[in-house]
Amino acid sequence: MKYIIAAFFILCTAELQAQDSATYRTEVRSGLLLDKISKKTITEEEQKELKLIAFDFQNRGQLLDEGMHDYKGALVLINKSIGLFEALQDTLNEANNRKYKGYLLGRFGDYSEAKAEIGQATAQYRSKEKDWGVAVCQFDLARVYDFEKKTDSAIHYCNVALGYWKTRGTESRIFGIQNMLLHLLMESNDGTNARLLQKEAEKLAIGTEPHWQDLLDFYFVSAQLFRSFKETERAQQYEVLYSNKVNELVKDGRNAKAYYDIAKK
Repeated sequence: MKYIIAAFFILCTAELQAQDSATYRTEVRSGLLLDKISKKTITEEEQKELKLIAFDFQNRGQLLDEGMHDYKGALVLINKSIGLFEALQDTLNEANNRKYKGYLLGRFGDYSEAKAEIGQATAQYRSKEKDWGVAVCQFDLARVYDFEKKTDSAIHYCNVALGYWKTRGTESRIFGIQNMLLHLLMESNDGTNARLLQKEAEKLAIGTEPHWQDLLDFYFVSAQLFRSFKETERAQQYEVLYSNKVNELVKDGRNAKAYYDIAKK
């Protein structure tokens, strides 16, 4: 048995070293390309390469947040992507990462800086006349206010974002925001409106194919809602759905949890 354990640790170490080596090579390459931007010698193909590196940092950062709940690691990578998109003068992708950075900073209690990042992202989206970008910023701003325990402000920005996506009929966005709003209504002890909203969200949960994270969030907040009303049977139904979905995702290699089931780091 001890030889098997030793072999396992050697394999893990080798994998981590390979990842570190790949990250090092990527960072060295991005540094060389940034130097070419500063000297105005970068080619169109090299700009495309640098953009792909920026997306790699962005995607890995989001994976660390959503799949591993490693917020510090996620913030490091999102900062790298911001720097590259800024150098490339890619305003929309920079804005996307800045508003994401704002959400991450909110997890650490850096509320002023979080709002400043989301505010800058909002301005960048507006400069490009991208109303959808402003709406996603408002949702992340609601998250920050939720972390700050300013529930009224969180509800306000959640409703503004929800109103926008309802005019567009974008069900995936609507469902995700409804989950957040359901959580916030329970935080403010507004059980009556929470129940009405849960019925509305349930239709989307059944009638569409939500992202796994949104589905976990819905099961979790619904169970909380019915627990608060002492409706044990309905609460247990959602708890079973939640547990089954978590187990399914764990088998696929995801450290899956509802957004509202994760303690603030």
